[in-house]
Amino acid sequence: MEKQLQLQNIQNFLTNYQSKIRFNTRNGFILINPNDIVYCEADGNYSEIHVKGQSKKVVCYNLFNHLFFVKYFSDNTLILFFIPSLFHKLTLNLNFDTENQIIMKKIAVILSGNGVFDGAEIHEATLTLLSIANNGAEYQCFAPDINQAHVINHITGEEMPETRNVLIEAARIARGKIKPLSEYNVDDFDAIIFPGGFGVAKNLCTFAFDGPDCSVNSEVESAIRNTVVAEKPVGALCISPALIAKVLGDVEVTIGQDTETAEAIETMGATHITTNHGEIVVDEKYKIITTPCYMLNATITQIAEGAENTVKKLLELT
Repeated sequence: MEKQLQLQNIQNFLTNYQSKIRFNTRNGFILINPNDIVYCEADGNYSEIHVKGQSKKVVCYNLFNHLFFVKYFSDNTLILFFIPSLFHKLTLNLNFDTENQIIMKKIAVILSGNGVFDGAEIHEATLTLLSIANNGAEYQCFAPDINQAHVINHITGEEMPETRNVLIEAARIARGKIKPLSEYNVDDFDAIIFPGGFGVAKNLCTFAFDGPDCSVNSEVESAIRNTVVAEKPVGALCISPALIAKVLGDVEVTIGQDTETAEAIETMGATHITTNHGEIVVDEKYKIITTPCYMLNATITQIAEGAENTVKKLLELT
């Protein structure tokens, strides 16, 4: 019933939308109502807009950064066309505020530093952010404002005699747009997701050092528990399911096929499901979605598949 009301709100929004968009042309500008746009095609620095009952309009826009409404509906989503040089369909996941204004779903992404051996796994982190954007949602990065467990030379694998801060290092991935995890408010987000990397097992918890007897950073544990209590979904990639298992205990997760890690997860009270590249495990009770990523010997395309499948399910459960 709620989804039907959301869909009706979208339809009403488009039906009643009377404002026009200004497009610059070679000779000045034109105004077009987005309801009248049938489709658009990019042509270098120009674009052709095909309008109902009219000849095509050539405008001075590269459509790579422009979205246009098209009246296709699927479930509770509005389908938009996002056009670089070829048609690419983008699904925009929507919510509504108290005044029925359209707002995008928002996911909190928790990073554990910067770099696979002592922080967040960069491929998993960036492909998670890309998947969130490609599925029409927004993200906000967070990280705990604490020192890393240690710093690893990513060429030699040796420990380095220096100290680095998890939040400051994670800011490199987030291009500076990151907040301390202490500011995470579950009411502001629809879901939360943890990319992997050794930083999860070293900085967010001590699983890499202590195994099943590990401790979890208090802010990290609160973020997970508060999200679960709010009945909002949690995503976890790579080694992050071990963190989820430590916090929640009786939960179904996957880290792929590593026997030793799977046994440790089950020692913490969780159930481990063996999976392959790109596959996800969904715990219906807690709305937990997990995928192995680099816990398997994976390629970057397989990481992208795992991140995409996790994010899509995450949004489906919101």
